[in-house]
Amino acid sequence: MDNVTSEKTSGNFIPHLHKWFVNSCKLTRKEAVLDYGAGMFDTGKNYLESHGIKVYRYDPYNVSADENHRALVAFDENQVDAVLCSNVLNVITPDKIKSTLRHLTKASCKLYFTVYEGDRSGIGKATTKGYQANMTTTAWIPELKRHFNTVLRHGKVLEVY
Repeated sequence: MDNVTSEKTSGNFIPHLHKWFVNSCKLTRKEAVLDYGAGMFDTGKNYLESHGIKVYRYDPYNVSADENHRALVAFDENQVDAVLCSNVLNVITPDKIKSTLRHLTKASCKLYFTVYEGDRSGIGKATTKGYQANMTTTAWIPELKRHFNTVLRHGKVLEVY
C-alpha cells in the first residue's frame, strides 16, 4: 500500500463536519480553525469563512506548499481554536495513521473528526481513488483513545482532546 495515497479522494461539497461545527459549537468570538486534509476544493473553507471563521488549510496533496506551511505554523504556534479533520482518517493507509495522529496530539485545542464509513466492513483496501479503511465511526474510537485523553461521540462526529 506504499504507493496508495489520498490525493484523489476529495469531493466538492460542504463537509458534514463543517456544518456541524458551525451549528453545534458555541462560537463566542472569531474562531480560527485548521482544516486538516482540506482537499482540493475551497467549498468547506468558503462555508466556514461565510460564518466569520478564519481557515487555515492543510493537505499535502491538494494545497500549495506555502499554504501548508502557513497552516502548520498557525497550528504549531497555537493560533487555531479547533482542528477539523473531515473524512481523512478513513483514506490514510494504516502505516500512516499513527504518525498522523501523533502529529495532531500536539494540538492545544479540541479536534473534531468525521469518517466516511465505506462498506463498514472494517477491511481496508485500495480503491480507484486511493484507499478506504471501511471502518465505522465507532470503530475509530479505540485508535483515537490511544492518542488522546478524551474522545466524545456526537453522532457521526468525534470530538477529542
